[in-house]
Amino acid sequence: VVLLALGLYVWKNGAHITATLAAIPKIYLIAAFFCILAGKFSALFLMQASLRMSMPAAPGWRASSWIYVSSDVAKYMPGGVWAIVGRVVHYRNLGLSAGAISKALLLENLGFGVTALVLGTPIVVAMASKAGWLGGLGWSAIAAVMAILVWAGMRLLRHRGIAVSRTSVGIGGLALAVMTLGWVAMGTSFFLLLATSGGWIDWLWTVGTYAVAFTAGMVAIFAPAGAGVREGVLALAGQMHGISAAMMLDAALLNRALWVVADVCFFGLFLVVRATKK
Repeated sequence: VVLLALGLYVWKNGAHITATLAAIPKIYLIAAFFCILAGKFSALFLMQASLRMSMPAAPGWRASSWIYVSSDVAKYMPGGVWAIVGRVVHYRNLGLSAGAISKALLLENLGFGVTALVLGTPIVVAMASKAGWLGGLGWSAIAAVMAILVWAGMRLLRHRGIAVSRTSVGIGGLALAVMTLGWVAMGTSFFLLLATSGGWIDWLWTVGTYAVAFTAGMVAIFAPAGAGVREGVLALAGQMHGISAAMMLDAALLNRALWVVADVCFFGLFLVVRATKK
């Protein structure tokens, strides 16, 4: 359905898309695609780490990869919960208890969201303050909200019985570092698609903004794969940085198209890997 919608959009806006693509060097398009793949591998690493912290013997990379790709494509279904449902089905087939499944999902999604917010929030807030959108009261409110979120997250982890040990800290710390690098790669993919790419300050702003926008799309469960929400947040953020909404939307839609292609390629790759095992 998503591919059909993209096809209709391309058919109706072919001339504009052609002009947009012509303004972007082909090497940038290729690099943006591989940056998205790097982000997906980071998310896979995070999921594998959550399983290692939730069960005595986690499945190998071949099995973990199939769990990730086969449930991840379900995010395009309306409702926003089907990727999680796919994870639950796979985890039950692995013999995990309801508590262990809840623990693995909590660790994975907390790691995904926390790394995005830690990376993106300071950058976006700084830009909003620079643009005059945020005063001292706004800074205080954001600091209070972040403190409450950290406190709530710690309480939730303790409530779920997630023990903190040297092993779990090592596994979790490495996974968070890899996921942070994944966010940098994904944000870079968007930066490369902007027709007027700037210096490192612009790149840093783009990385942070993209992480926040992606997370906003994740929590909007009514939108399949965050469609529309991510693009709207990016367009709004562009106003803080002096980039037109049209330019941000062009880059966001192209980025979305590359994501669909990357998801299909990722699924196809590990489907072949799974088939060769048999």
